[in-house]
Amino acid sequence: MFVLGGRLPAVEARHVLEVFNLDDLTPVPTAPSFVVGVAAVRGLILPVIDAAPLVGATSRPPRGGDPLIRVGIGDAQAALVAERVLGVREVAVPAGGDGGSLVVGRGSAPEGEVVVLDLAALFDRARA
Repeated sequence: MFVLGGRLPAVEARHVLEVFNLDDLTPVPTAPSFVVGVAAVRGLILPVIDAAPLVGATSRPPRGGDPLIRVGIGDAQAALVAERVLGVREVAVPAGGDGGSLVVGRGSAPEGEVVVLDLAALFDRARA
């Protein structure tokens, strides 16, 4: 779970590979609007995704030193922009919740309402 524009997005822990700090960001003009650029990490070039608009949060340009969450499904990987990483939390998401096209569901944690992102759908949209 992480903080982004006053919201609490989350991804399933099994998809989190590491957390690192943003060094350089290279814009990609033809990418979808939520792909804010690419970043190099450990020899990989990863798309950097700003999930703020997808969870109804206020977006701001990522800055050097911001934490990025490297996530992956199979061979696909990306980095999610975060203002602060809160760590692993158990989130109660009701079955059949009101997810949305890029959201698995909405649930609650002690910190507040959590929006659980659908990484597979997000990766598909980023490739489109």
